[in-house]
Amino acid sequence: MPKTTYFWPEAEQGIGMGHLMESLALSREVLRRGGLVQFFVAPYPPAVDVLKCHGVPFVAEDHAKITQHMVAASGGQGNQNGTLVINHRAVDPALLETLHKVGLRVCVIDQLGDKQIISNLLVNPSTIHEWQRYTFPDRHPTCFFGPSYAIIDPAIVAFHTRKRNFQKKNFNILVTMGGVDRTGATLRIVDALRELGPSCEKHIIVGNGFPHKDELSRLKQEVDNSFSFFQNVADMGQRLFRADIVFSAGGGTLYEAACVGTPAIVLWEDPHERLLGKAFTEMGAAISLGNGISTEPWRIVQSARDLLHNVTARREMSDCGKRLIDGKGVERICDWLMFCQDEM
Repeated sequence: MPKTTYFWPEAEQGIGMGHLMESLALSREVLRRGGLVQFFVAPYPPAVDVLKCHGVPFVAEDHAKITQHMVAASGGQGNQNGTLVINHRAVDPALLETLHKVGLRVCVIDQLGDKQIISNLLVNPSTIHEWQRYTFPDRHPTCFFGPSYAIIDPAIVAFHTRKRNFQKKNFNILVTMGGVDRTGATLRIVDALRELGPSCEKHIIVGNGFPHKDELSRLKQEVDNSFSFFQNVADMGQRLFRADIVFSAGGGTLYEAACVGTPAIVLWEDPHERLLGKAFTEMGAAISLGNGISTEPWRIVQSARDLLHNVTARREMSDCGKRLIDGKGVERICDWLMFCQDEM
């Protein structure tokens, strides 16, 4: 009988649902290979709605109750009865030690490093080596480090090999600043892009956690019909592929855009996004423009205009992104997850 892979992603107001979407991408591959999955999340309504929409079994509880479920899932000390994939910004070492002692195999997905980790597998897809520093009080886990292990939804990866048209004259700009966008950079970008006129399509995506919906509603009334607005989308791969450039805050979308080959302009929100945007710029897949709420509007417009009309630059950035992110991270991680299931 197949073993169960448990997923415990962090999802709550203020951070969005990037961890949840990564976990769903992994879970779909586990299911495709004949495994079983079970999700545990905090009772955050948007996360619950997403899980219902995807039709996967889940439990929505607080942190303490989920820990109890995990201990129960081990089947007793020494009886390794499944694998837990935990995808949080910070992981309590005491929790990891508890899970280790009861015999549950653990895969930790992280990005920023500088943590104490007790696990069987540690995944960190970051391109920044300084973020891959950890301490291991128990034993050194298997480590999957670097962009080869970027977790990209297979529906987005499907566009990795598609040939792009860099010669078209009717441009398409995508603006997607994450599931939350606390500072409202989306509003600033929309207002700036009005200068490009109606001949350029602008597609604006916000998440459920976007806190500036009233301001966005007012702005919608002021812009021309070259702007289209969406809250969450199920076809991000298609939208990224159709876009000639994408405005990103420098989080997970930056990896997705690189995989599809869409040049990105980064207007970062948090310090770690600034560093990631700088890294992708140095590797040739993006342009890090500055902070999303302090960068002058004229620079936003000028950067978009310059990049749209520079076919060579867009082609080179596209090629760099595809070389950096090949889209096989989910497969590589699931190779380990399913192998461990077979070995139990």
